[in-house]
Amino acid sequence: MENNKRCPFLKIQACGYCSLFSVRKMIPIDQMKTESLCLSQEYQHCEQYIDMEKKSLSKPAASMNEDVKGFIIRKNYFYNYGHTWVKKENENEVRIGIDDFASKLLGSIKRVELISGTNALNSGKVFMKVWCGEKNAYLISPVDGMVLEVNKLVKEDAGIVKREPYDNGWLLLAKTKNEGLKWLFSGTIAKEWVKIETERLHNIIGQDVGTTVTDGGVMIERLTSLMQEEEWNAFIRAFMLNG
Repeated sequence: MENNKRCPFLKIQACGYCSLFSVRKMIPIDQMKTESLCLSQEYQHCEQYIDMEKKSLSKPAASMNEDVKGFIIRKNYFYNYGHTWVKKENENEVRIGIDDFASKLLGSIKRVELISGTNALNSGKVFMKVWCGEKNAYLISPVDGMVLEVNKLVKEDAGIVKREPYDNGWLLLAKTKNEGLKWLFSGTIAKEWVKIETERLHNIIGQDVGTTVTDGGVMIERLTSLMQEEEWNAFIRAFMLNG
C-alpha cells in the first residue's frame, strides 16, 4: 500500500485501527478490507477525518507560540544569537525575521532596509539596518545564503515588523543550505537561551522591567527611548550583535 493512498490517521502495527474513532476496534491486517475508506483516496469523506481537518484549519496561529519569561518564541522556528529567526519554507528556502525579544528592544520601528549591495548573506554578518525613531540598529544574518525576496509589506509599513514579527512582519526570503540551521537555537535550547537573555536584560535595565515585559515591553521602550546614543549603541550591540 502506498502511504498517499490511505488515511494518514490510520495506524497499522500488528493490526490496524483509526486513531480518531472513539472506540479502537482492532482489525487484523489480513482481515482489513481493501475497499474501505481508510485504505483509499476517498478517506477525505470520512466524518472523523473531516472533523479533524476542520479543527486543524481553525486552530489559531497563537497555538504555535510559547511564552518564555514574557517573550514569545514560535515553535519550529530557528533562532540566532542576534535575535533573528529562520523558518524553513522548503528544502532550500527559508524565511527570516526578528524575534519578539528584538521587537520589544527596538521599540518604534520606522524603517527597515537591506544593506546596500547585500544580496549574499553571511552568517553573523550585518545584513539589514533598522531605523528606530532617531536611533538605528543593525541586524546580523542567521544563515549563509542568497536573498530571493524582500518583504514588500515591510517597505510600505515598517511598524508591522514590531506588531507581527513572526507573521506578516518577516524580513526576507533566502536560499540557503539546510546544514546551516544546525548552528541555530530551537526547541528546548531556544527556550533556555531566551531565559538567559531575559536575565541579562534585567541586569542591564533593572529588575522592575520584568513586570512590564508581559505587557508588551512598554517599560523597555520607555527606558531605551531615554538612552543617549552611546548608551543605545552599547545596549543594542550587547543583544543584537552579541558584542
